[in-house]
Amino acid sequence: MNRIRKKETAMKRKLMIIIGLTLMGVLVYSNAFAQMNQQQLRNRYQYEYQTTEQVINQAGNAIGESKTEKGQALLQLAIQLQNQARIMGQNQNYGQGIETSLKAREQARAAMAVALQADENENLVMRQLERTDNIINQFQNQISSDAAPMTRTMFENARENQRKAWEFYRNRSLRAALKLSRQAEKSIEGMGERFKAEQGDLTRLRAQTKQLEQKMEQVRSMVRDCDNEEAAGLLIKAENNFNESLQHASKGEVKQAENKLQLAHRLLNQIGEMCGDQEALERKIQQMKQEMDRVAEAIQNSGKAQAIELMLSARKHLQEAERLCAGGNSENCAANIKAAQMNFQKAKKLAGL
Repeated sequence: MNRIRKKETAMKRKLMIIIGLTLMGVLVYSNAFAQMNQQQLRNRYQYEYQTTEQVINQAGNAIGESKTEKGQALLQLAIQLQNQARIMGQNQNYGQGIETSLKAREQARAAMAVALQADENENLVMRQLERTDNIINQFQNQISSDAAPMTRTMFENARENQRKAWEFYRNRSLRAALKLSRQAEKSIEGMGERFKAEQGDLTRLRAQTKQLEQKMEQVRSMVRDCDNEEAAGLLIKAENNFNESLQHASKGEVKQAENKLQLAHRLLNQIGEMCGDQEALERKIQQMKQEMDRVAEAIQNSGKAQAIELMLSARKHLQEAERLCAGGNSENCAANIKAAQMNFQKAKKLAGL
């Protein structure tokens, strides 16, 4: 019995020894595993921390060039988080250090994205500013001194908006710069279409003015040869309307100028009806014929080729005047009489008569 108990006791001791050794082995293995896991965390921490440092440096360079406030704020947050991660690493709190460093890297990359977007926006604004500058320069070369005052005022306003847009750009207010420059571009484009229409109107007005001026000169000659006080009064009114038309034209007021020209034209037609009767024109033609015949030989003998040529031209105009008067075209008849008079007077002057 005692022998059996001794055996049981010995077996229990062996079992306890085995269990103890097993537990010791487990503890040793656990410690070794824990040490190995901690080393891996440390290595991982160092890798992530250094990678984040590189990203932060890249972000710093990008933000330094773009100078965006949002980008700078994100970069500062990334730096703060990275500093926290560094302290965690120093305290061997590698897990949290890794997590915090990854957050810092995320903020740094966000800062770079903002910087990239800012660069793209800046390029967009720069292209807009340059395009508007080109449009302004082109329009400035096209606009003439006789452009309508409203057109010139609108042009100056657009140019002032563009100047302010450049100021906003230099102060990094890109959105305001883009908005103002686009407004200036749109305004100039609208003025371009309006200016083309104005130029067409002005060209037409110049032609009408020149025609009326020629007609007025013809009518003046008719009034001098026509003993009619009413006609002389109408001529003064026609001249006043003509001068008012010129004043409106100088201001770019095409419609008002054309209205005054029409009034002057009607007055000149009335004068033509008073002084341009068939008999008066025919008498004038006969008077000129007689005067030409009287000095024709002297002009021919002067030897002045230009005087002789002008004399021949005067006779041709007078012949044309006769034909027109015979056809009842008093206005053009009077115009040819006037042309004949002018050439005849020049011929006499050149011939020394």
